Amino acid sequence: MDGIWVLRLLGMVFAIMGVGFIAAGRAVCAGVKKRKTCCTQKVTAKVAEVRKEKEYVCGEVRYSWYSVYEYTVNGKEVRKRDQTGSSKPRFKLGQQVCLYVNPDNIEQYYCSEEKEEQLGRIFSVVGAGIFLLAIVVAIVGIILF
Repeated sequence: MDGIWVLRLLGMVFAIMGVGFIAAGRAVCAGVKKRKTCCTQKVTAKVAEVRKEKEYVCGEVRYSWYSVYEYTVNGKEVRKRDQTGSSKPRFKLGQQVCLYVNPDNIEQYYCSEEKEEQLGRIFSVVGAGIFLLAIVVAIVGIILF
């Protein structure tokens, strides 16, 4: 393969990966924003369980910690696992946590202490970096060839 074609292919791969990361990050942030908007009823939840769950990432076994919240809305008890795991427990068993619940769907909640929105921003920044790398590869290709 000619050098210019390798650079073009590399640039296209980086551009596609960058756009994919940006789109994923924006989707996560949009989901969090939507939950923030509709989850308006403040409740105090208790951390009823702290789970260590096995996950497979790129063929490797990794463990993530998840909190299980218990809360009561309009006399109904709800037990929900948090949406994002972490490398170490975020909360202690029995700890009180402030949640915002959707009054129309008490199973849906938003927890400001979860790092889901931060994860979306990180994905977007990484995607922008990869996309900028694609631009650099394109400029190098123009200069060299």
